[in-house]
Amino acid sequence: MEFFSSKKPPHPPIHCSDKIRCQTDMFYKIEHEVHIRIGDHPRIIWYYGWDKKGLLFEKHNKGDMLMHLLVQRDPTPPLLTRLQWASDVTEGIAFLHSKGIVWVDVSMANVLLTESSDRALLCDLGGACILPMPQYKALPEAYQQTIVTVHPMMGLPNYPQKHVWDGEGHSPVAEISPHFDRFGYGIMLFSLLSLCFPHSRFLVIRDFEESMKIAQLHFSHQFDTLGDVPEYAAFEAIIQKCFWAEYKSSDDLVADVKAACAAMPEDAPLLQTRVEDPVQEHAPSTGGRYLFPFDCKDYYSDDRDYYSDDGDYPSN
Repeated sequence: MEFFSSKKPPHPPIHCSDKIRCQTDMFYKIEHEVHIRIGDHPRIIWYYGWDKKGLLFEKHNKGDMLMHLLVQRDPTPPLLTRLQWASDVTEGIAFLHSKGIVWVDVSMANVLLTESSDRALLCDLGGACILPMPQYKALPEAYQQTIVTVHPMMGLPNYPQKHVWDGEGHSPVAEISPHFDRFGYGIMLFSLLSLCFPHSRFLVIRDFEESMKIAQLHFSHQFDTLGDVPEYAAFEAIIQKCFWAEYKSSDDLVADVKAACAAMPEDAPLLQTRVEDPVQEHAPSTGGRYLFPFDCKDYYSDDRDYYSDDGDYPSN
């Protein structure tokens, strides 16, 4: 079996501040601790531990869900396949929550596809929030202060704290509760069904002004809908419950999604036949991930080359 390149904080880029160096190092420590706590699960990327260079993960050459949708347009992945992905993601999220982990960075770009492209796996847990819980070892305070910053479009709108908190443990950031992940999942489910982001005709929002307009709509509790299509009524209810933070547990979300998927007729009408984003050139996937978790300019190329997929890793 092949592996990803090991994940480890790269040599600091020449334009990197001390703050970014420390934060980057903490992201990798958090990812390790998350995987130690959760163990193995079929809907989360397989973690093999450390080698001499860092973290080892199972390799998936099909890449992530978002890139697959942007590239695979003729034909577009079938609706029933996308529903299977949606169901898989809920299972992964629910398992994380059962272990006191809030994923935070909920995104189709952080969901990998299996070789047959019919199943999905959660990945990239370095920005997760690890909730202190009595049955798990206590981590240094710094682990609770380093949480990935998501775009305002993906952030949970303001709700009363007593409304959005559930489960054991507590978060150092008030709005980071399991509801945060479920809100992001609502956006993901909407996008998988409609092939566009809420309040947009595109799947990826590249225009800054449009992104902030969508964020403001979400902050104002003005949420997009799938429309009045009978076959999608159950999914519409799920999405709105995610947006309005109405789920009491992620297990309830899993049950609702599975029931809606099972009831969806094979000949259900498509809300949109294909992704309408402008076609762009995409480099072929190598199955690896660049390791520096921030936007990398050209002057980071040395770090990318250092962590390319040419390491000596075990296989079977």
